[in-house]
Amino acid sequence: MKNRSKAFTRLLALLMAFGVLAAACGSSVDDAVDAAEDVEDAAEDVVDDATDAAEDAVEDVEDAVDEAMEDGEVGSIVDGVATGTAGFTIDTNACPDGWSNTQGVTDDEVLLGHSFIFSGTLAGYGAISDGMKAWFEAKSAEDPEAYGGRTVTLVAKDDGYEPARTVSNITELLEKDGIFAAASMAGTPNNLAVYDTLNDECVPHLFAATGHPAWGDPVNHPWTTPSFLSYTTEGQVWAQYILGLQDSGDLPNPTTVGNLTMNNDFGLAMLNGFKGAVDQSDGRIEIVGDELHDPSAPNLVNEITTLAGTDADVVIVGTAGVACTQGMTGVAESSWEPKEKIIAAVCFGAGQFEPAAAAGDGWVLTGGLKDIRSEQYDGDETVEEGRRIFDDAGVDWKQNANAGSALLYSIPTLEALKAANELPGGITRTNLVIGARALDFQHPYYADGIRWHMDGLDDAYTIEATQLVKHALNDDIGYAEPEPVGDIIDVDGTTDPCEWDGQTC
Repeated sequence: MKNRSKAFTRLLALLMAFGVLAAACGSSVDDAVDAAEDVEDAAEDVVDDATDAAEDAVEDVEDAVDEAMEDGEVGSIVDGVATGTAGFTIDTNACPDGWSNTQGVTDDEVLLGHSFIFSGTLAGYGAISDGMKAWFEAKSAEDPEAYGGRTVTLVAKDDGYEPARTVSNITELLEKDGIFAAASMAGTPNNLAVYDTLNDECVPHLFAATGHPAWGDPVNHPWTTPSFLSYTTEGQVWAQYILGLQDSGDLPNPTTVGNLTMNNDFGLAMLNGFKGAVDQSDGRIEIVGDELHDPSAPNLVNEITTLAGTDADVVIVGTAGVACTQGMTGVAESSWEPKEKIIAAVCFGAGQFEPAAAAGDGWVLTGGLKDIRSEQYDGDETVEEGRRIFDDAGVDWKQNANAGSALLYSIPTLEALKAANELPGGITRTNLVIGARALDFQHPYYADGIRWHMDGLDDAYTIEATQLVKHALNDDIGYAEPEPVGDIIDVDGTTDPCEWDGQTC
């Protein structure tokens, strides 16, 4: 700075001296030289003053930045602690040696990755990953400046819904592929298998594609964020629905229930949420049958036969994938005629209901999501854009409607990256999580009135609203489509954060 100032001083003095010499025609050379020296001295004074002022201005800016960071500016990192909203912090001092806040981020790319299901009984969900990849690349290419001049890409590896494979996939994604963050992995047991690892490695575990309540633990697992309605809340909504039908006289008091549940952390979380609400029902709901099925079971015949023997008023099927269709068809083909039929929200959409055909008629689930296959949403801006992007990328949403669920996860992921880009330091791992935990917007793939919202430690869950839908057979298309039942159920901000202990919250 001083060397540049001295050179500038000399240049300024010379220029001024030339002016003096030019004006000194008829004067002595000595007088001209003296005048030039006076000008040089004056120039030095001017430059010194300007330099001091500039240095003072820089110091003022630095002081202001330091003061803002000390005051807890969102996105700032002071002594290794990153500050988020509503008391949320991330202590990067706990990160492993060699950890990078920007691994996977280059000048032109943000590299996301995940382990997903492309084989086995739940292989149909693989279209979600394909759709996410297509959406990320298309939308970030439209507006790369929103991501710091970068495009967003996704690398995916198949785990077949086997947690052990998820562990090895994540290891490879981090160590070989060098991903920035793990984005929306499917499967509760799969996410649980890498839950602690991703947090210990200080890697964003963004919007886990399951509703397990464990993901709402911002204190002990700050790097993990949830996505849709908690399975525990979903089970509680089932109980509210049953009690409402009792109040209207459509179900007896007490109401008997038979449960068919996938025997893993996913199914049991919903079942436990429902049973907790049953315990608070003052005997108005009575569980008369509980059947668990293995996630890899070829069929559900034995379990449904046993439940049919209870002749319960209500059947609840808490399962996923092909078992959704098997559950609906199995009940339809049995002698059982329950008054109400409830099924897990992950069974949503044509991907599960089209194979069930008429057997899907009358089933109720917690909904609010749009269906990319349904003619009901022709003309919907988000649905139409999804169809176009998937067509361009070769993602066959017409044959596999699960692709539409890619919009559920992809849209908030890009919103979180945009939020990170606006924070001090731009797109970093800490800023991504901080941005994700401060999102608040109407998710365009949900019904109006269902917001995607978190706020630091004050609100640890994204979606806390739903709308029950009941499926009715559409003879024109050959399967049952959802029709809203009642108003939006909104409990935003009321779900207590989880303190995950490995078993329960």
